[in-house]
Amino acid sequence: MTKYAFVDFDGTLVRLSVDYDAIRKVTGVQRVHDTPREQFHVIEKYELESLNKAVAILESPRLLEKLHKDGYTIVIVTLSGLAVVDILMRQFFPNIPVESILARESVMHYKPNPQHITQAIGKHKIGPDSIVIGDSDHHDGELALALHLKWFESVSIAMKGLGYRQPLHSNATYADELHFLKMFAGGYSLNVGCGKREDGDVNIDGLATCLPYKDEQFEAVWMIHSLEHILERHKAIKEAWRVLKPGGRFGIIVPIPEMSHFDKTHVHAGEWTDWVMIICMAARFEVYADRHFYCVFDEQLRKFSHGIVFTRLR
Repeated sequence: MTKYAFVDFDGTLVRLSVDYDAIRKVTGVQRVHDTPREQFHVIEKYELESLNKAVAILESPRLLEKLHKDGYTIVIVTLSGLAVVDILMRQFFPNIPVESILARESVMHYKPNPQHITQAIGKHKIGPDSIVIGDSDHHDGELALALHLKWFESVSIAMKGLGYRQPLHSNATYADELHFLKMFAGGYSLNVGCGKREDGDVNIDGLATCLPYKDEQFEAVWMIHSLEHILERHKAIKEAWRVLKPGGRFGIIVPIPEMSHFDKTHVHAGEWTDWVMIICMAARFEVYADRHFYCVFDEQLRKFSHGIVFTRLR
């Protein structure tokens, strides 16, 4: 029996920007999945036109590489057309061997019907440790259920669940972030949301929205990768302003949006810098210094977080 990795394509490995509204208008169908075979050429036309906007989803090349090294036989199972899949596989994943591509033209039974896999591969060949990797579309989950296989809802979840991901927030990155804060937000410091890293003069892991300290008690307040975990962020920032002395420094480190989605405990999404600036300026802070930090991720040096130091105005 073979250990397979059945992997979705669009929305999982790559992100296409296909004009599905235009396809529905031309074909007259409500759902693109319902397009009759005689009109597949319409979908292919719009898919090929979107190639210049296609991007590989972060970590997807690394995932396929690790799956191959770990003995998985990779099968692409997708409702995208064979032409666009073939082009983008060669563009983004040129060195990854793929057993087969079950694309729109070759699939007689759309997901979640397992026949479009078993007719091509044979159910007797699918080992019990095979897996399905897809996006959050319920079809991929139902496919995994029908085949009695484990389902990973995204590349990110698969990387984590299979033990392939290295820690993003390494000790080296943290040391760089801390050095930045100490350099520009030094003095008698309060570290809010510190976890196990108690590097401030005073450290507290909770109570960010109701700090148990006097007004104007500290010369610096730090929030290192904690603000994105706090639902009432406005209150947390106002509390930082309250316990700071006039002219004191408020130093924060937040992830860039591309890295934020890896942590499901983050309660805010979007452009961190934009809303941090808006909230902090409204709370009578002004920017004093800022910079980005990098981490080694997917065997590359990537931008990871943004550090900003504010000055408390009177």
